[in-house]
Amino acid sequence: MRKIIFNIGLLCIITFFTGCYNSLENTTISSMNKKIENTNQPYEFVKYKETNSARYYSNTKIRGEKAKSIVQSEVLFNDIMRNIYLKCDYTEFDLVEKRVVFHKIPYFFEVWIFTDQKSKTKDKTTALGISMNQLPNGNGVDFSIIGNCPAIPKSFVFTK
Repeated sequence: MRKIIFNIGLLCIITFFTGCYNSLENTTISSMNKKIENTNQPYEFVKYKETNSARYYSNTKIRGEKAKSIVQSEVLFNDIMRNIYLKCDYTEFDLVEKRVVFHKIPYFFEVWIFTDQKSKTKDKTTALGISMNQLPNGNGVDFSIIGNCPAIPKSFVFTK
């Protein structure tokens, strides 16, 4: 009888800590992705592997959905590309895809993806966030380029 009670108690303790662990893991990843969202980073964390002993997360998921860019002006496009070239040495010929994360006038955030042989991603691309703020009265657009080039994913491991 004592053995049964001990085993049930041990099972309850293990279940409790497993629940706390999963909650901590989910809270940590959720918190990191919220910070990424708030700072307009181009990548978010996703689970990419799970074994009997651990779960593996990496910031390899590119944010946004493939869509038409808000950047229609050749002048603005060239200005953004000039700054990307100065930061990363990428040209418009390296640009392979544009993704929209959000377009909420007057703020716009897109992720532009470039081929990059120095990238540490499997597909040899680097994504950069393009944060744009439309100025009042047609006075142009302020923009910033967010992200590292080449892309070097970060990983986290949560043991079970």
